[in-house]
Amino acid sequence: MGSITSGGFPWFREALRDWAATSPLVSGLLVVGSYGRGQPRNDSGIDIMILSPQPRALLDRHDWLHVFGDPRTVKRETWGIVESLRVEYRGGVEVEFTVGAEDWASLPLDRGTLDVLKDGALVLYDAREDVLAKAIEASRTSS
Repeated sequence: MGSITSGGFPWFREALRDWAATSPLVSGLLVVGSYGRGQPRNDSGIDIMILSPQPRALLDRHDWLHVFGDPRTVKRETWGIVESLRVEYRGGVEVEFTVGAEDWASLPLDRGTLDVLKDGALVLYDAREDVLAKAIEASRTSS
């Protein structure tokens, strides 16, 4: 079994995609921020946006975090209508898993969603047929 520490971002991206496709708790998954733009720095953490029909189930249970490696610390943070699990994996890789309800990407986009998507977003999984692609397109055409 691989891990984010040993396999790096390419491994992690595929592991995320595979996990999302088999989890009933995930309807959408994006990489956002510098990795979403394809311009990470050496000190960049990895930012993941997860859309879920049951966000609390992901936020309250942490067993799924082990799919990607061995979490050393997990810190829960609230950001308006979404919450994050900031995870530091053994080996020093930091991932922020932000979890929100499916309507986070609904049009018209709210200001927070718009800012996240404008900063860079890469869709890894969308069970709702291009909802995320449409939201990203709307963020690009918004002023």
